[in-house]
Amino acid sequence: MAVAALLARSDLFIGNDSGIGHLAAVLGCAVLSLFGPTDPGLWKPVGAHVAVIRSAALAELPVDVVYERIPELLSARTVTPEGTVRRPG
Repeated sequence: MAVAALLARSDLFIGNDSGIGHLAAVLGCAVLSLFGPTDPGLWKPVGAHVAVIRSAALAELPVDVVYERIPELLSARTVTPEGTVRRPG
């Protein structure tokens, strides 16, 4: 329950292919899902703002490749003058 509450307030979740990534996507959070050998075509989270990076081995995935994808995922978010985040859709 606490994880869902945190994700509901988050703009972006970055993590490996896991259930928490699916929960984040369902809650409307942007998700950058990191895949190793499993097939993202079958297992990626479903949501309006989900991106995937795949590598043969997660340990070999360069951190800069992950950082490069963050702006595109956050660009769909708009901060209101009150400081709250408005998500499109």
